[in-house]
Amino acid sequence: MLEYLTDSRSEDQSLALFDNDVLLGFRALFSDAASTSVQGGMIQDLNGRGRVFSLEASRRLGADYRIETEWRVYSDLPSDSSVAVLANLDLVRLSVSRYL
Repeated sequence: MLEYLTDSRSEDQSLALFDNDVLLGFRALFSDAASTSVQGGMIQDLNGRGRVFSLEASRRLGADYRIETEWRVYSDLPSDSSVAVLANLDLVRLSVSRYL
């Protein structure tokens, strides 16, 4: 998947973080009994103001459980912009859910 992200409003009107960026992503669904899926991508700011990497995966464990993981990293964000707050919000998450 390839997308161009834009926001034509002036900088003081826009709350969008992704006003001139490209998203490159993928999604893989495996036709297995565990319903395994993986998706990820990268958003690159075309003005050279950083990038975001993301990866998610999930699958069933038996009939009652699901394991999921998520990873998100913000890279090369300028310290003098509104997106600088994201620099410390990298994420790694692992969860196991039980269905009754």
